[in-house]
Amino acid sequence: MRGVIAGFVLASVAVLSLGAAAVAEESSWRETCLAQEHPEFAFGDARLPGDARPLFGCAERSGAREDADAQFVEKLQRKGSSDLDTARELIRLGWKWIGLRQPGSAINRFNLAWRLAPEDGDVFHGIAVTMAELGQPAEVIDYWFAQAVSKPQGRPGRFADYGRYMVAGRRHAEARPVLIRALELEPDNAWAMMYLADVHFWLEERREGCAMILRILDTSPPQGFPQADFDKLLEHWRNRAAVSQCPTG
Repeated sequence: MRGVIAGFVLASVAVLSLGAAAVAEESSWRETCLAQEHPEFAFGDARLPGDARPLFGCAERSGAREDADAQFVEKLQRKGSSDLDTARELIRLGWKWIGLRQPGSAINRFNLAWRLAPEDGDVFHGIAVTMAELGQPAEVIDYWFAQAVSKPQGRPGRFADYGRYMVAGRRHAEARPVLIRALELEPDNAWAMMYLADVHFWLEERREGCAMILRILDTSPPQGFPQADFDKLLEHWRNRAAVSQCPTG
């Protein structure tokens, strides 16, 4: 129990109350998960343990790990934040773990965030990237990316990342509208510009590709990206413009 409670009867009542609340909460999020009707394949292949599956595989959870997760979320919420604020913090922590190459910890944070914000595109974005880090099949990764961009709520970067994923898989025609949408939402996203320029040239859309290069050469590096490294990328695109005989202005 949290804190010291005087008296056996009061302690017993408190334990029963917490237990009932936990069961109700678990039932609620599991019902939400089932109601979203995610296909079975989306939860990953047989290599993934239950706790590493997206949305915990819509399965019931109990035991020490579930208790620890509940206490962790409660600790975040003690600061007076809303469910959405807590979900945002969990998403931030998920990305932190991805950066540290700890996808098992990342998926846990994204799954916990989903319980608080089940329609947030950023949650599904994080799940998609984590599934890629875990080496899951393409159909699993693609499913969660598609979920991410289908939601009205979420940051624009999910579109750029999905476009990049499709470009890497040589799905240029499919990537085109996703990357166009990325730039509609975030006109200064240099990565989306570069992916879209690549798509245009791949699809033999020279005029559009050349126009995108002009935008690339006029943009600034993403926040935190070294200027010197960005300058090297710009030189690549200048060479690409020359090879493609793009107009200079």
